[in-house]
Amino acid sequence: MVPKKKINSNDEIDLLEVFSAIWRKKFTILFATFLPAALMAIYITSKEPVKPMFEIKTKIAPISTFEQLQYKNFNSNLEIYQNYINNFLIVSKDNYGVNTKQQLDNSAYDTNNPLTRAPIDISFFSKISRINLYNLFLEKINDYEFIIDTFKEYEIIKGKNYLDNKEYKGKILNYLNSIEFSTKTIKNRIIPDWYIHAKTNDQEMHLEYLKILEKSVNLEIQNFLKKSFENTIVNHRELFQYKIEDLDLNIQISLSKSDENMAEYIEYLKKNKQMIVQNKSIQRLEATFATTPIVVNEKNFFASKIVVKSSEFNNLNKKKLQSAYKIMLTSIMGAIIGIFYVLILKKKDD
Repeated sequence: MVPKKKINSNDEIDLLEVFSAIWRKKFTILFATFLPAALMAIYITSKEPVKPMFEIKTKIAPISTFEQLQYKNFNSNLEIYQNYINNFLIVSKDNYGVNTKQQLDNSAYDTNNPLTRAPIDISFFSKISRINLYNLFLEKINDYEFIIDTFKEYEIIKGKNYLDNKEYKGKILNYLNSIEFSTKTIKNRIIPDWYIHAKTNDQEMHLEYLKILEKSVNLEIQNFLKKSFENTIVNHRELFQYKIEDLDLNIQISLSKSDENMAEYIEYLKKNKQMIVQNKSIQRLEATFATTPIVVNEKNFFASKIVVKSSEFNNLNKKKLQSAYKIMLTSIMGAIIGIFYVLILKKKDD
């Protein structure tokens, strides 16, 4: 029993001696701890900071159902106008060489009859819905040339920040080439989710560009819808005018004939002309189109939206220790080396 106590006593004395030696050389250990940490801090701060590369995923969303309601009046009048056009193309004459109450098709098309010549194309006119606007937005935003033109127009990446023009162009190409689109179909939903992806180490620049891109795409669609509507209306007015002229000509020809049965036919032609002249369907359609966001919201029209706030950031760089952890680790390693140095000196002194 006595030898064990002696060993414990010796161990206790040795441990005290170790702590005593460390305390006597505490400044040496502190120097070994803080000098490497200070050098590491100087090294980190002197290095040019490397921005992490991020893949940013942002949702493209259609307008809301409430926003779609702003097109309700136009869509209702459009349906009335389409019915008018369809009825206009239906021939209701019984005994003058035209099919009775039959929708015109290629087989019933009579190029010599003023009522059937130049049928009106209504294919462009379709109801404005969130799905149609969403599809237009997706079609335009997938136009790579449009993306490049928009990027150049607004000079998203400033050339003055680059001394080398080659580096500047490379930066632009790398960013633009990283832009991709993906879709996700969700069960029980008609409209799938679409996302825009890009890789960049400048998050602020990318998010700013998304706002500009959204504005540019919507403006492009707004101008397209306005111009297309205006051109189609002009075309329809011209076609109606041609039909009136044809009817006038046919009335004149019929009046020159000495056929007692022509009276009924002439009356029929006059009624058709009157129907065209007095009909206000086009005017109503124009008036309701003027109340839609396409016209009213000159600077705030949306076909769809890029939801910048929905952006998700994925750091593509390998995970590295942050600067603070690097300095802390260097301090710990310095302290350990300092302690070992003190213990080695003590061993030599003993």
